[in-house]
Amino acid sequence: MRFGLSLMVIILAVISFSVTACAKQEEELQLKLPETPQLSERDLWAVVSVPYLRIRGSSEDTSETIGMMRKGSVAEVLAISQRLYEMNDTRDYWYLVENDEVKGWVFGDSIELFETREKAVRAAELE
Repeated sequence: MRFGLSLMVIILAVISFSVTACAKQEEELQLKLPETPQLSERDLWAVVSVPYLRIRGSSEDTSETIGMMRKGSVAEVLAISQRLYEMNDTRDYWYLVENDEVKGWVFGDSIELFETREKAVRAAELE
């Protein structure tokens, strides 16, 4: 009888420990992933519409400037941010652009977009 009671106490202790260990509150894990750019299946070209445009290393206005483009520069658009951003009271997308000199991100309020390279070059010549 004493052995049965001891065994019962041990089993209840193990079950109790197991239940409380399983009931441990899980901490909420917050994982911040970098934004995945939206890739376009069609050609898209940009012409710089401001005197000097900073080319950024990532799609944030605080990211490092990795180059510059002048007004009228033509660049191919490689990707577009998935959401709109607000900067200087303007809402627009970030664009990953590339030309012969630099590849990086620009905010959309500083460029004009065109469906073909030819249209972009013609527009740049009018600048």
